[in-house]
Amino acid sequence: MCFNKFYKIWFSTSLIILFIISGCTVKHIHSVTIFEIQGQVFDKQSNLPLENVKVSFIDTGYDYVRSKKPLPIEIGQSDSNGLIKARFNYLWAHKDFIFYGPPKETFQIVLSKKLYAPRRFNFDESKLERDAFIFEVNLEEVYMVPINKINN
Repeated sequence: MCFNKFYKIWFSTSLIILFIISGCTVKHIHSVTIFEIQGQVFDKQSNLPLENVKVSFIDTGYDYVRSKKPLPIEIGQSDSNGLIKARFNYLWAHKDFIFYGPPKETFQIVLSKKLYAPRRFNFDESKLERDAFIFEVNLEEVYMVPINKINN
């Protein structure tokens, strides 16, 4: 009986110590990544610049919570010449723990406009050019297809 009680106390104490140790080894790290997105968007049929094309950012591998359920964050739109110039400061967090690998640091840029098929671009931070702490995302020239041309 005494041995059984000792075993329960020892087991409970060991579990508490294990939880304390594992809790102390997880660090939540908050980071900011700055993106500068540029490019120009055109109608594929007419080759004319498209105005008011929404530019959205989707986290696919930075934040340990948001990248699991990616939602678009609107960060800008094209001007009357179809030019895109958006600067986005993305605040994100990840866990620094032995069971969690480093974040993938991947994202998508989505261009969307009513009556046009959206365009989606995948990026990996390690493959982007960088100017100090700013990552440059150059979309160059993007051609969007009107939806009525896709269905025909």
